This record gives sequence, structure tokens and C-alpha cells, in this order.
Amino acid sequence: MTEPEGAWREIVTTFPVECVDEQARGWERSLRQRIYQHDVIQDDAVHEPVFTVRRNVRVGDYGIPFMQSRSSEAGGGITTNPY
Repeated sequence: MTEPEGAWREIVTTFPVECVDEQARGWERSLRQRIYQHDVIQDDAVHEPVFTVRRNVRVGDYGIPFMQSRSSEAGGGITTNPY
């Protein structure tokens, strides 16, 4: 399977995204990437005729507060400080 790795950030901006909901936009983006791989890159990867819909799970702090710091960089990480 051919992957343009970090170039997706540049390629994705050319996709006409129509979905309004953020989760649906992610699905649409993923499907458009597969179409791009087939039509433009001419990748012959096999894709299952289904895609995964993840559960929305919220986890609390269990009574012990903590702070999270998010990176402002695209694709950056999260640091969790227990106090």
C-alpha cells in the first residue's frame, strides 16, 4: 500500500469536504483519501466495505483533579500533570 505519509496535510486541503459534523468530516476525509490513493496514486490496496464507528467514552478524574497541557503544534502531544 502506498502512503504519502506527512504529505496528507497538503493533499487533504484540496478535498471538497461537505459534511458539517466533525466526526462525519473525519469519515469523509478518510474515504476521500482512499479514493485519492486509488485514482491518483494508482494504489491497488484492498479495503474492506466497512469502516469503524468508535464509541464516545468520557472518563472523569475519579475525584483526583489533574491538569493537561496540549501542544499548539499540529499533531502535537498532551502532557498530564497529576497536581
